[in-house]
Amino acid sequence: MTLSIVQPTDQELNARWPYWIRTLAAAINNLAAGIITVTTELTVTAGDNSLQVGVDLSELGVELILIQGSGAAVLRYIYGGSEGQIKIFYHLDGDISYLDGAQSGGQIYLNQPALTELNCLEGDIVALINVGGDGDSDNGYWKELWRTLSVK
Repeated sequence: MTLSIVQPTDQELNARWPYWIRTLAAAINNLAAGIITVTTELTVTAGDNSLQVGVDLSELGVELILIQGSGAAVLRYIYGGSEGQIKIFYHLDGDISYLDGAQSGGQIYLNQPALTELNCLEGDIVALINVGGDGDSDNGYWKELWRTLSVK
């Protein structure tokens, strides 16, 4: 069921209110299920430069990724994303870096000078949002929302 702005009507009988409460609660729960976070543990193979939504990452709206590498890896692309998806990367080691790229082709678009690397350390957090992806043929790009870098 989709939520309606015309149901229940102002003239609805009081005896029908429990029905509407149950119906609307179920619809709200279904909507919330699409944006609830999931936690993923991910080990990136040394030398990899891309991740895939639906394979490495979940297709849910918000995801926390506990990420580490089996060796140095510079991530440049995330393929298969849909507009509005948010991926929050919490780094468990210093093996993962990100390379700033263009606003297309699933590239990661960072808040720093063009074509420079963001080298992450243990405890660093980087949040990305997909812009323009359709989950199929158009990957859009991944814009950096924010980062929290370890200072200890």
